[in-house]
Amino acid sequence: MHMDVIDLIYRLKRAGYSQVRLAQELGVKRAVVNDVVHGRGASQRVATHIATVIGEEVERIWPGRYSRHKAQGGRNPHAEKGE
Repeated sequence: MHMDVIDLIYRLKRAGYSQVRLAQELGVKRAVVNDVVHGRGASQRVATHIATVIGEEVERIWPGRYSRHKAQGGRNPHAEKGE
């Protein structure tokens, strides 16, 4: 089940997080976080942090999006261009 962007943003806010706070904690630009939230970014590290913050599995939020990186041996070297 794919999580709707509005639901994701709502759950982040309920957990006390904004995209700015996530970006600061991860040391990335807010645009990187925004792209992941809206399904345009490919940063598995950002996606995993978001999932942890809201207590959800990455696969439930973005089904199939990050599993291919694991199959290829881990991190996508192009995933966090905004850093």
